[in-house]
Amino acid sequence: MPRTGMWILLGFPQPLVQITLAMEIQGKVRYTFLQHSETDSIFIDGVNINIIEFRLNGRKRQVFNNGKKNGFRAPKKNGEHHVELDYVAQPVQALYFVGFNDAISGNEQIWTQGQGKYTSHWLPSFDDMNEK
Repeated sequence: MPRTGMWILLGFPQPLVQITLAMEIQGKVRYTFLQHSETDSIFIDGVNINIIEFRLNGRKRQVFNNGKKNGFRAPKKNGEHHVELDYVAQPVQALYFVGFNDAISGNEQIWTQGQGKYTSHWLPSFDDMNEK
């Protein structure tokens, strides 16, 4: 029987991640943040993460990517804002797929390594331990 994708709910604010047979992550994540002062750009770490759709406060916006970070123009008004990202990642480190390419059913595992420092290889996140 062929295996299909699997959905995993993580302990982040409302993320939804699908693991595909291509060993890639197809995910959706939402972050809420408070902007206290004027700034021109905001960055979310994401190593080789392809942003499919990006929304700021429910409106589609452009995001720029340098291969390590995804950035967007900050809102003009201070206060609470919401960012939603639909993305695809094929992590080469920090997330490992075990047992997906064998004939043994039920032994599939996903291992993560470097939580808090290398999470951005599979989830758009904030890897700087000093970032608040």
